[in-house]
Amino acid sequence: MRFGLMVPHIGRSAGPASLRDVAQAAEGLGFSSLWTADHVVRPAEVHSAYPFNPEHELPLAADQPYLEIFPTLGFLAAVTQRIQLGTAVVVLPYRNPVLLAKLVTTVDALSEGRYVFGAGVGYLREEFEALGAPPFDKRGAVTDEILEFLDAAWYGEQPVRGAHLHPGPYNARRLPVWIGGVSRPARRRVARFGSGWIPHLYGAEPGWLASSLAEIRAEAAELGRTPDITTALFVPMTFTSAPPEDAPDPWTAWRLEGPPHRIAAVLRRYADCGVDEVILMYTGSARQRLAAMELIANEVMPAVSG
Repeated sequence: MRFGLMVPHIGRSAGPASLRDVAQAAEGLGFSSLWTADHVVRPAEVHSAYPFNPEHELPLAADQPYLEIFPTLGFLAAVTQRIQLGTAVVVLPYRNPVLLAKLVTTVDALSEGRYVFGAGVGYLREEFEALGAPPFDKRGAVTDEILEFLDAAWYGEQPVRGAHLHPGPYNARRLPVWIGGVSRPARRRVARFGSGWIPHLYGAEPGWLASSLAEIRAEAAELGRTPDITTALFVPMTFTSAPPEDAPDPWTAWRLEGPPHRIAAVLRRYADCGVDEVILMYTGSARQRLAAMELIANEVMPAVSG
């Protein structure tokens, strides 16, 4: 199992120093990837149900800084050398597809082929409305259309929409497209378009995840695509000195909590079910993040791989 982590581009600690320190430490400690998440604005009033915790409430204060993903990825490309860079996930309907195609290949060029393009449909109706994005209720169909367009723009014959779009993916490679979401339409989208799948921990009981991955691979094979789908589980986590009393399973609680041995034990279960990578998300200052990263590298990674 590989270990990735969300970078501090959200919250009070977001900034160049914390991004640089966390990114370079991650590369030195053996993490495989660095990730960003996509919100452009935080609507002042939210009624949409957040799908990834039992309270269905967005865990993001309205006045919390949230750095834009693509400039952040360009910065990360400049301060690192080897580690992969990813988005978990870009909400495709938020951006003009021609501009999006250019943003993605620019990051891929600046990182010399280290970018993993995570993509999804989004869930926050109020943000769609604030951005003037396509109608929220049509976001699935719009997402599929954009994925088809990106494939044509990156690999098809130019020009696209009467214009040439360069550069394409770095060294003409097939750029990894990892699709986020756990719903049935999202899983079908993985089979149709994805080289990877990014499910969230919440609701992803290991047995369900294993059967869903088998379903995706079978459907991809039926479509004449490779069934070799990478699975990267998005895992909010918190280190504690002991497991919480009567702690529910993390896929029910939406967060993985406990000391390193419990974290490792849960992640081993997911590794056995076919999860190739975890994207760890935790909060705190840069110093707190660095301490957690060292704990993961020294006590969790060896226990999972060993």
